[in-house]
Amino acid sequence: MRTARPTRLAAALGAGVLLTGLGATPALASPAHPAGWTAEHGLPGGSFLVAGAEGETGASFGTEFEVDESDVRLTVAPVLEGEARGAETEVPFTYDDELERGDFDVAAARRSLGESGTGPVVYTLYVLGGEVAALTYGPDADLTDADPGEPLRADQRHELGFHMLPTVWDTTLLAAPGERHVFISSYTGDEAAPLTLVAGPAEGRVVEVTEEETGGPRGYVYQAPEGFTGSDTVTLRATRDGVTTTRTVTVRFGDPRVDLYDWENGRIPGFVTFPVAGLFDDASAPGQPTDPDTPTTPAEPETPAAPAEGEHTVPDAVETGRGPAAWPVAVAVLAAGVLAVVRRHRVAA
Repeated sequence: MRTARPTRLAAALGAGVLLTGLGATPALASPAHPAGWTAEHGLPGGSFLVAGAEGETGASFGTEFEVDESDVRLTVAPVLEGEARGAETEVPFTYDDELERGDFDVAAARRSLGESGTGPVVYTLYVLGGEVAALTYGPDADLTDADPGEPLRADQRHELGFHMLPTVWDTTLLAAPGERHVFISSYTGDEAAPLTLVAGPAEGRVVEVTEEETGGPRGYVYQAPEGFTGSDTVTLRATRDGVTTTRTVTVRFGDPRVDLYDWENGRIPGFVTFPVAGLFDDASAPGQPTDPDTPTTPAEPETPAAPAEGEHTVPDAVETGRGPAAWPVAVAVLAAGVLAVVRRHRVAA
């Protein structure tokens, strides 16, 4: 399992499976489909999303890909020597099938263990019978107060790989209050086979963005009409080695369920964390996709002026690679004001 160490006021984010995260390292070698894979569900996955802020007793988790509440199980157990666990106790939770999000009371679940709950405890998430994530809390001498203890680590079994994805799957993303934009990642675990837009949207506009622009994974930004409330849908598809995966994304604006998330701190799937100014300047109007048969004339390359004596030139672009390891390099260069990237966006209405 991969490990993240959340601070008391931060989310304990699983590092691998979430498609809206910064992207995990692709598996170097993998079977066509690993054990446990099904065309309907892919490989069971999930992660703990929030480890609970100080003074709060709740935590939440997310699952992959289109699982029902009946497919999910949550337990708590005392931590014994090493990685060993004591007897597991079932933890009640609420679950939204569409958002694939569950919420539970950390403190109440811990109290159910009695005296053994005063030591370190571990919450374990199971999807379709398999363990997918674990969340560990430190000791808590007083189980009667509202403090659930210190979250120590969040472990996740899988990193995202193309071979894990189901053949067809749906996801729903909620826009934060007052926001017109939602980010849709095209990451599949294989940078050579990203998801590409094949249908939609009907109401808003979509523009493709690169790693350099997002500071993370490539993908698409959806822009809703001014004042829009309701939902819209886009469909994305990717193919590798003759295997195709199709993802349908529903974006919702004005949905009250957004209050389940810590959206004020950007902790919401699809939250746009990079500048969008200018992205839609050349975008087609909704319902009017760009005509691929319309010929375009490439711009004549500019001849750079010779530098004055004593000056030096800076290249217009820096080759940083396409993988996750290159993102910090690109961000650092941009922050230094050295790299200016000007590119033509592929736009769909």
